[in-house]
Amino acid sequence: PPPPVPPPPAPPSLSPSPPPTPPPSTLHILLPLYIYPQAVPGPGGTLNCSSSEWLAVADAGPGVTTIINPSSGPVNATTSAEGPAYMACMRVLRDAGVRMLGYVPTKESFEESPGFWVQTDFRDASEVDAMVALWAAEPFGSLLEGIFLDEASNMWSHNSFNTSDEHVAYYRARFASVRSARPGWTVAANSGSPPYYSMLDAATGGADLIVAFEQNATKWDPAWPALGSYPRPKCLDLIRTDARSQGAHPPGPWCPYCYNWDGVDAVVSAAAGGSSGSAFGALVYAANNGAGAVPAQAAAAGFSYIYVTDAPFESPWSALPSYWCDLLSAAGLPPSSSCPPLVSVATSAAWLASRSAESASAATAGSLVSYDPPAGTAGSWWRDRAYAYDQAAAAVALLLHGDAQLQPTVEAILQGVSAALVWEQDASIAAAPFYWDVTSGAASATRFTGAHAWVNYAFALFELLTGSREHAATLDALCGWLAARYDNSTDKECFVGGANVAWCSTEHHIDIYFALSLSAWLRRSDALDSLARAAAAALVGPLWHAGEARFNQGLGDSSSALDCQTWGALFLLGHNATTGAAAAMPASERGERAASALAYMHSTFYAKQQAPATGRLARGYAPYEAPPGQTKAVWGEGSYGAVLAFERSASHEAAEADLLAGVAPLSLASGAVLYAANETVVNGEGATFFDWPSVASTAWRVLASAPFASIFWNESAYAEVNGTGMPTYTAAPTAQPPPPSLSPSPPPAPPPPVPPPPAPPSLSPSPPPTPPPSTLHILLPLYIYPQAVPGPGGTLNCSSSEWLAVADAGPGVTTIINPSSGPVNATTSAEGPAYMACMRVLRDAGVRMLGYVPTKESFEESPGFWVQTDFRDASEVDAMVALWAAEPFGSLLEGIFLDEASNMWSHNSFNTSDEHVAYYRARFASVRSARPGWTVAANSGSPPYYSMLDAATGGADLIVAFEQNATKWDPAWPALGSYPRPKCLDLIRTDARSQGAHPPGPWCPYCYNWDGVDAVVSAAAGGSSGSAFGALVYAANNGAGAVPAQAAAAGFSYIYVTDAPFESPWSALPSYWCDLLSAAGLPPSSSCPPLVSVATSAAWLASRSAESASAATAGSLVSYDPPAGTAGSWWRDRAYAYDQAAAAVALLLHGDAQLQPTVEAILQGVSAALVWEQDASIAAAPFYWDVTSGAASATRFTGAHAWVNYAFALFELLTGSREHAATLDALCGWLAARYDNSTDKECFVGGANVAWCSTEHHIDIYFALSLSAWLRRSDALDSLARAAAAALVGPLWHAGEARFNQGLGDSSSALDCQTWGALFLLGHNATTGAAAAMPASERGERAASALAYMHSTFYAKQQAPATGRLARGYAPYEAPPGQTKAVWGEGSYGAVLAFERSASHEAAEADLLAGVAPLSLASGAVLYAANETVVNGEGATFFDWPSVASTAWRVLASAPFASIFWNESAYAEVNGTGMPTYTAAPTAQPPPPSLSPSPPPAPPPPVPP
Repeated sequence: PPPPVPPPPAPPSLSPSPPPTPPPSTLHILLPLYIYPQAVPGPGGTLNCSSSEWLAVADAGPGVTTIINPSSGPVNATTSAEGPAYMACMRVLRDAGVRMLGYVPTKESFEESPGFWVQTDFRDASEVDAMVALWAAEPFGSLLEGIFLDEASNMWSHNSFNTSDEHVAYYRARFASVRSARPGWTVAANSGSPPYYSMLDAATGGADLIVAFEQNATKWDPAWPALGSYPRPKCLDLIRTDARSQGAHPPGPWCPYCYNWDGVDAVVSAAAGGSSGSAFGALVYAANNGAGAVPAQAAAAGFSYIYVTDAPFESPWSALPSYWCDLLSAAGLPPSSSCPPLVSVATSAAWLASRSAESASAATAGSLVSYDPPAGTAGSWWRDRAYAYDQAAAAVALLLHGDAQLQPTVEAILQGVSAALVWEQDASIAAAPFYWDVTSGAASATRFTGAHAWVNYAFALFELLTGSREHAATLDALCGWLAARYDNSTDKECFVGGANVAWCSTEHHIDIYFALSLSAWLRRSDALDSLARAAAAALVGPLWHAGEARFNQGLGDSSSALDCQTWGALFLLGHNATTGAAAAMPASERGERAASALAYMHSTFYAKQQAPATGRLARGYAPYEAPPGQTKAVWGEGSYGAVLAFERSASHEAAEADLLAGVAPLSLASGAVLYAANETVVNGEGATFFDWPSVASTAWRVLASAPFASIFWNESAYAEVNGTGMPTYTAAPTAQPPPPSLSPSPPPAPPPPVPPPPAPPSLSPSPPPTPPPSTLHILLPLYIYPQAVPGPGGTLNCSSSEWLAVADAGPGVTTIINPSSGPVNATTSAEGPAYMACMRVLRDAGVRMLGYVPTKESFEESPGFWVQTDFRDASEVDAMVALWAAEPFGSLLEGIFLDEASNMWSHNSFNTSDEHVAYYRARFASVRSARPGWTVAANSGSPPYYSMLDAATGGADLIVAFEQNATKWDPAWPALGSYPRPKCLDLIRTDARSQGAHPPGPWCPYCYNWDGVDAVVSAAAGGSSGSAFGALVYAANNGAGAVPAQAAAAGFSYIYVTDAPFESPWSALPSYWCDLLSAAGLPPSSSCPPLVSVATSAAWLASRSAESASAATAGSLVSYDPPAGTAGSWWRDRAYAYDQAAAAVALLLHGDAQLQPTVEAILQGVSAALVWEQDASIAAAPFYWDVTSGAASATRFTGAHAWVNYAFALFELLTGSREHAATLDALCGWLAARYDNSTDKECFVGGANVAWCSTEHHIDIYFALSLSAWLRRSDALDSLARAAAAALVGPLWHAGEARFNQGLGDSSSALDCQTWGALFLLGHNATTGAAAAMPASERGERAASALAYMHSTFYAKQQAPATGRLARGYAPYEAPPGQTKAVWGEGSYGAVLAFERSASHEAAEADLLAGVAPLSLASGAVLYAANETVVNGEGATFFDWPSVASTAWRVLASAPFASIFWNESAYAEVNGTGMPTYTAAPTAQPPPPSLSPSPPPAPPPPVPP
């Protein structure tokens, strides 16, 4: 089974952090030392090794084993050019105790691309043995300790050119050859991937050491080094789809391979158990962020040799890794003499204490001078300046370091800060200056809110941890200054950056939040708590960048900085989920936001930089994104902040150790930490970060590793801190009275609550759909050449089906006529006569027509993409207008459509606003002069200049303000197959997103207060522009959707929506022309079939039941109505159990009491067909039966049975009748017996003799048993329902693809698994339901992702010959290549209901209802499929016959009480829903006995939170 879904991160533990787990002591470094050595002459003609890399390896000592490879094998030590240097450096390694293996290749291969070698055959055995012999001979022989046989892969990823036996025989012979050449030598073989098991066991001739992994780091752990991606990839993603149901190994050497599939299980077990008789090794390259968890993961897998490097795939072994010293430490090897010793955190804490002591005689005694610049640095003030933030950070770090001996230092720092504070308003408010001179006490006049908030937090933390109120008055005064920084004006509602600073900073708000939150807790102050909540509201609202899933730098500033992301993550993870000020946001969302902010941080700010002060390469994070060509600084303070954020975030748990190692080169032997690795200009404004010892960086190093760091910025610590084992601080509480309550005037309004997860569906009858606006018109670019045929008397009659369909639509349509990018001569041109014939038909039908005129010079840069270069000459435009105005066109048209009137929003602005408007207003006048009374339409295609409007003053009568594809109208449409769904904000450039976005519609791509469109938007919405507005939307593949309603809401009165593509959007009518007319509220066209009401479909179901009144199973509905002559008479008599149940459920929820007799007849028919077992105590529903004879199928499918069970239960719930109570109990008994609680299943099998467990069945079972359990108040049935739910949220869910599997061990998919799965996730009661352990937010996310997968996989279009229309809906399965997808009626209406329930797809329901309408016949029956179709690779056929199941789902999807279906919230509330009063009276049957299946299944483990 897949690993449990991880819970949202718990609040950090308040116990002191344990010391880091020591690396395993048995690891060795296996180093491919493919670096040419250098040597220099020494005394007496000797050669001395001078290669820094070889000498560094020698310094590492006996824990390292190297592979020596002079030239893809050995060379002659004396005659080759490189031989002498190799001998000199190999002797140095030997003397240092470093073991060496000689390299020998074993395959013929060629380099297909840099670094990628293709093996073609075994290398001749004699050639391999000769290389071994050359290594064994002196002088190499006595230096080496073995041979490394490379290329011993068994060809996992290439053609298998040899069998297992041949492969093993070849290599075992080579192993023997090595042992013969030099007895006692080690035999190492590099398989690079899992070897054949028989390659192992040195005692029986196998290898001593096998390298079973040689790949890049992302094959060891796909989430590493990709910290910059969220969600983070995992090992399961490396496994091919058809094997994923087997699960995946954890990160490590077996990560790319699958349990029970790739044949690696025996090797994996042997390595882990140490029973293989061989040692295992791994070579990991392209590991850019350090060795990470590789040593621990390798040891856990039973590996004893590792090597990790950041060298790339093309040349992984050509240099030592940049983090060589860290790798040795991570592997648990003794420190190398060439690596600087690690500086302890205690040394850094002592350095901070020493900085405080240095100011003992100063005016602000106890303050720490913030930097220690080198002697001779210009600016003496650097040597005396103490920054307020640095003092607070040092005090916080030393408090949480937990050494009671440092408490005097903390008190001295706070005294020094107190001396520097600036007191205001009769000493009732105190402000922390930005910095001060330690010696003189002179303070900066600047007050920054963020630095002040840190000081506030330090005083509050001191009071929390010591219990001392020594600084209580100071703390209250600091809070008072913070409170006054809140600006509650409606355009801000945030804390400004200082006393005279207007901007609002994200970083400051994080500081403020924790300062005020802790102070509020200490004072039990509602006023302070309200202020903290205001800070939190800003952080989760306008300071969050939803489009890029990270924090902005400030209000109205969408740039970013490192601390905004790291501290922002700490904010999201650090407040108490019950009492905290941002508690309205679910914990799961906070965890996701934190993880995505850290992912953004890594991808944007990660840096490497040499630190000259320590001579080592540092790896960490830069404060800002560096301008092009500028180096990123590795910033000590910020990088240690990232360490703490990584430690808190469950999504980045492995990064903490990497980063601690990476930033270690910033620590000096004194304990001080450099501010930056090297002096660096860090932003475009010239700010410089110096490589000086820094109080802030050192404080953050101490804080990041402090034993009590979990208390920092953690609201859960407030009430629990006394139980944490904190050292006993000795400060005694003073006798000061408690401070007065702070009441800032006026207190800020509380932030708006975060919206709750979607509520369960309403149980009131669904209101009828909102009618489309009646004022909409279709504006149709009819760029389709008409056809005409001769008629009586030499006339021409229009014969174009498209033109005639437009004529049928009537006066609600206005067309644009465009014969040849403008007019043609009606009599002399070839196309003129056909145009005249068809235009007369439109005129007679009341269709308005506008003549097309282009207005720009342009060229087609690519298909469909025209670049406008200049205005078309006015005389040329006016001449085209005159040609349209002349007869015979003039009396047919009602106006002119001036195209290309864009003001060049997206191109170079080659003309000014005045020139543009003057040109077009002159053309408008020309049109009105040519034919007074004509309509003037102009196609801007995007928001026009405001002065193009107002027909009364010479502007356009109609302006087309949108001509783009559907994803610019609504980015989430037609992309139903993506989750999360994109939104309008994603279309707006990054620097404008803080302004917010318009809703989906014509203004979606434009920004408030930014793009200059606000006046036009307001005028359109208010109808005050004096012009009508229109929109042309193309590439809308899924139907007109919400366009009509959205256009009307924006004040538009003309629309057109088509699924034609960008390249030729106006060359055909949309496939959903009839649906578009209906969506726009136009009268039905005579060429469009009338809509069939749902009531007609319900009546058809009732008629099917009545037809069987005299049959053995009277009341049953024959499932299909095949055409006369269809082979197989049984089609005309067969009733499927599922269809009966679906019809009964649909008719019950349709709510027409007159249909209750039909429901009762259906249930009586089903009852007559049931098969009773075990002395009639259990009843099974046959898969189908013959309506006439009653003969039943011997097959019993659990899913169909569960539907029957649910139908009987729903009847009892809605009517109160216990007429079928015994039947319901007997049906439950059969279902209970289908549960298999064996550990490899724990699921419901598919039938009486069926072993597999189906996802679809489990959904049916869940609701059947859940409702039955509620009716019977049965714990046994409830336990079974919970077992079904546990399977659905566990092994039946495909975590890798975020959708449901088809069954246990079957990771394929089917439509119903996704639609019904979404209904399951959305339909149970969040308090009492059987899957309640999963948070509502996660259920909603899973449902949305399942439906997105469904749309991208199963969406289909198919002509329905029975109705002559194109249907749009969903196929039951993914069609095999080259095979048509069927539009399946039953499944498509199931998707309608799922869309209706899912808040993420609310607009799709109407689209789909229109798309699947062509399956409905005039009788009310719904076709099973649009056309006869083979639907899967096994030849199953879906027929285009009227179907009970499809019709039932149509009725159910639109039923007034559909919200009761599969909705646990309905059980207790159904009597108050306004359901019709059913008349069946309860019978006098006694209540049924409790069901106790024997033995009852063990309850499944709880669903992981």
